Amino acid sequence: MNKYDEKVPQSLKNLQDWFASIITMPIDDDSQMNAISPFGTPMTNEAAKYITPSPTLTPEKRIQLYNQQYWWRLLATLHENFPTATSLLGYHNFNDWIAVPFLKDNPPDNWSLSLLGAKLPLWVQENYRKEDRLLILETISIDWAYVYSFYASQLPTLQITEDGDVSFTKLHLQPHLQLFTLHHNLLPFREKILQKNPEYWSTHDIPPLECKNKYSFVIYRNHEYNVGWLQIDNYEYSLLSQFTKGLTIEEACHWIETRDLETKKTATHNLKDWFQKWTTCGWLGIKNEKTK
Repeated sequence: MNKYDEKVPQSLKNLQDWFASIITMPIDDDSQMNAISPFGTPMTNEAAKYITPSPTLTPEKRIQLYNQQYWWRLLATLHENFPTATSLLGYHNFNDWIAVPFLKDNPPDNWSLSLLGAKLPLWVQENYRKEDRLLILETISIDWAYVYSFYASQLPTLQITEDGDVSFTKLHLQPHLQLFTLHHNLLPFREKILQKNPEYWSTHDIPPLECKNKYSFVIYRNHEYNVGWLQIDNYEYSLLSQFTKGLTIEEACHWIETRDLETKKTATHNLKDWFQKWTTCGWLGIKNEKTK
């Protein structure tokens, strides 16, 4: 919490605190402000202490406009950032079960609403307890990965020359690249879901979702700054994940040699093709002194 600037008049701070406490009160299903203030007093009396009426609106109606705009803007942002979860649950359930309780626990603390959902995957993991918990957690995580990958930073990419030896160059996964092993085949499912808006799925059957195995995916930002995904097998996933903290090609080869026979055989056979794909797609980068 920011320290209170003692140069600011106490009366102004009190007014700001009061205003924040009122506009952050959750609105009801009809978007109406709570009739009772956070202090237990009727809002008609509470608002009149701080706000004068306008020619057309009473004090409580004037503050209600701010209360409504606060929630409409934040809920719309979460709907935009988590479109798959919103489609699966519907606007009403998503708001009641996830968005509103999350925002009550985590009011915005950054000027950029793009970061509003950064804590939502962890919040869902700790607080969401319905039967579809695993599916919603994975869906929320994937939705947020798309947002994060778009804004994440970019490391200088590896440049390979004919006479260059990169065996001892420490390589890192790009900050925008995220690896997932999921219980549901979510990425192709997500593409189907997002072809329609959430209202559509409230009256139509959700497409079937495959969940027979574990599915490994890479979500990343390409050279055109579009966020996309690729499905990879578990062997490629295991090796690629080793670059999270930085790894040289020599160290990667040593890691392969220490694996079980099937992993060693598969990775050795595919290493050249994998590495070519990783460099072509720009998945690996190099940290210099400025990016460490």
